[in-house]
Amino acid sequence: RDRVSTQSTGNLVFLLGEKVNMTNVDQSIKDKAWEEVQIKAFTHWANTMLAKRNNKIKTTLQDAFADGLTIVDFIEELTRKKLRQKYNRRPTMRIALITNTHLALEFLKTCGLEAKFITASAEELVDKNLKLLLGFLWTLFRKFRIATIEGAEDKSTEEGLLMWVRKVTEGYDGVKITNFHESFNSGLAFLAMIDKYDENILKYPDYKNKSVHERLNDAFELAEKNLGVPKLLDANELANGTFDERSVVLYVSLYFHAFVSNEEKKKEREEREAALRQSKAKASEEIEALKANLDRTRNENENIRLKIKELDEEHTDLSSKYTTVSSQISSMKGGLSSTSEEKEAIQLKLDALLKTNSELEEKYSKAKKALNEREDKILILEKESSELNESKKKLQKDLKENKEEFEKKIHEKEERLESLEAELEALMKEKENLQDELREWKMKYNKLMEKASDQEKLQFLGLDTIRKNLIEHCNDVNTWKGYLEQERNYSGESVQRSEDEIKTRSFEDQLSYLTDSIESENRKLQVLLKQREIEEQGNSSKKSTKKTAASKEPASKKSTSSKKN
Repeated sequence: RDRVSTQSTGNLVFLLGEKVNMTNVDQSIKDKAWEEVQIKAFTHWANTMLAKRNNKIKTTLQDAFADGLTIVDFIEELTRKKLRQKYNRRPTMRIALITNTHLALEFLKTCGLEAKFITASAEELVDKNLKLLLGFLWTLFRKFRIATIEGAEDKSTEEGLLMWVRKVTEGYDGVKITNFHESFNSGLAFLAMIDKYDENILKYPDYKNKSVHERLNDAFELAEKNLGVPKLLDANELANGTFDERSVVLYVSLYFHAFVSNEEKKKEREEREAALRQSKAKASEEIEALKANLDRTRNENENIRLKIKELDEEHTDLSSKYTTVSSQISSMKGGLSSTSEEKEAIQLKLDALLKTNSELEEKYSKAKKALNEREDKILILEKESSELNESKKKLQKDLKENKEEFEKKIHEKEERLESLEAELEALMKEKENLQDELREWKMKYNKLMEKASDQEKLQFLGLDTIRKNLIEHCNDVNTWKGYLEQERNYSGESVQRSEDEIKTRSFEDQLSYLTDSIESENRKLQVLLKQREIEEQGNSSKKSTKKTAASKEPASKKSTSSKKN
């Protein structure tokens, strides 16, 4: 029973482990799919913003936002403001990429985005951290797109989107928006939004009798074709309810972006048309004013010509009259028979004619002078116009030359900047290499110092050991000396040594002192040993003499002693 219970428990643990592993795998697959959905969605959104700059994401989303320029264009279009700070137009080095990206992020703060919502640093974006980039773009999308929904200021992203979809799909049969988990599964909500966007795209009533899969697939295709919304969802998953709700939220938010972009395009088109109409009206007014001025000038010139013609006719008439009067005067002067009264009358008439002639000549002179002044003025104006044209051409030429020179200088400076950046990069690499070498040398130095320290410790340990051994040897010698001096009438010099009296000395002094002491004590010990050997020899000779004497004793004594025994 115990064996069966243990086996069952093991199987249960194994099954639970397998279940946990499968759960982790499923979660990993969902996370990967959610990441792909975000990449598609935000790539589409970024491209709609960059299209205004004739730009687009050519490789990957993280590559584009790491080049130091795409993020500047994107944020300028997103905020509809110009980055005033100077940034590198051709960044190549890492430091230039990080500087441009940092300026763009700081610019976002001045446009109303709080620092806590900037979830990625310049270094992380340049290092192509995809997870942080997606979070950063989602924050921007909520702030600058979804937050603009009217009436959604105090609502969450999901609530604001649902409120907008309800408003857009209001009145469409079969559409009831309550949440993201159930309200979009039939596909009718997507079809209603597409129909609201443009009623010429589809006929909504035709889809009531179609299957859910047909509705969803048609909605995805029509949205991609007409609204520019990429296909992010799978019709089977949406119909079966096995989808990631976050993907639906993001997909619906792209519909909102399409509506907003369409309204912006309409507004821009209306503004352009209004500006064009205003420009045309202004140009028409200017043309009409020029025409009126031209007509007025023509009328003035025509009046002057008529006046000159009249004056010419008057001048001709007066000249003929003057000739007639002159001939009459001549004839009168020849006729002496005329009376004095007639002469006076003729004289008066002649004075009147002369006065009239003088007045006419004065008027003619003034008219001619006015005409000459007018012609002179026209000539001056023509001359000034010609000079202005020449000046304009010269200015255009100078401007072109200066522009070419300026562009040349800019190009030279940019090349110089690139050269300096390359030199800086080389210096940075050299600096890094030197720092690496310095670290290696420091490591070697530290190892040498550790080794020297270890050797020094060993040296001191060895010194302590040698000192203790030598002192113990000295003490042993002293002990042997005492043993040799037992029951003797001589004594040697004491060789007892204390550790305290020598351990404060230097290593060389300790070694020399102890060596001398050992040699001296060894010599003294040798002297004692020799004396002891001499004594031992004397003792051995005495013992042998006693043995010889004992062997020569009488036999009778031996027998007696044996009997006694």
